[in-house]
Amino acid sequence: MKNKTLLLAFSLFPVAVAPAATVSFVDLTNTADTTGNLLNAGDGVGTNLSISRSTVDVGSGGDAVNEYHFAITYTGMDFDGGGNDTLTVNLKVAAMSGNTYSNTQLTASGGGTSIGSAGSVTLDGDATSVGVVADGGDNSFGVGSNMATGETLIFSIESMSLDISGYEASFAGFTAVQLNETAGHSHIGIFGVGSGLKEVEFNNNYSTAIAPAESELFITAGLMNNNNSGAAWGARLLDFDVEVTAVPEPSSTVLLGLGGLALILRRRK
Repeated sequence: MKNKTLLLAFSLFPVAVAPAATVSFVDLTNTADTTGNLLNAGDGVGTNLSISRSTVDVGSGGDAVNEYHFAITYTGMDFDGGGNDTLTVNLKVAAMSGNTYSNTQLTASGGGTSIGSAGSVTLDGDATSVGVVADGGDNSFGVGSNMATGETLIFSIESMSLDISGYEASFAGFTAVQLNETAGHSHIGIFGVGSGLKEVEFNNNYSTAIAPAESELFITAGLMNNNNSGAAWGARLLDFDVEVTAVPEPSSTVLLGLGGLALILRRRK
């Protein structure tokens, strides 16, 4: 009888949870709609995607600033075997000015880049408005229409959801971005907050992987050779990943615990 009880307990174990499926969103630009944006998720630009950008006012009166909020809907994957599902991601872009920063005076050869690891950024400035740095239609994110020294762009995920039960979506991080030079000048960008940060001097477009992936992405303008020319640059072609995993039913979790308890009791006997 004891052996039968043990067999019954193990027969109630749930099947293994399906492995995570990763949706990689690639090349988000600062454009307000699906047709103008370069974003894709492996299906091609605009395929199975809907994108809208709204301007959200934060604060009031003379302290009011705006953020950009992107609502991104993707319908190109079937997670549960019942037909393509809908994944919705809400992404926020905010900005600050007057932050404390330091950077190495790097030197890149013509058309190239120079990379260091001694940058520092403290977010002690004020919230300000996000804007568009226009460059032949491939619009970048900027603080206002530029990235002046001490100004920081902040990318984050506000929320995400699925239209199916038994599965959950989680943010796996920002994975790549391009710093977009628009006027033939050299600039310095600093990645992150704190000290010992990656810093890059660039006088042409600079694309970089973000490793490890960041849950929030901070990009700050440093000072190039003690001279801020005011030439416009910004960030664009933002990549990020979302993981979708199956969640065990609550009843299955209880049964798993009962099975383990039965095994403990059987061993004690």
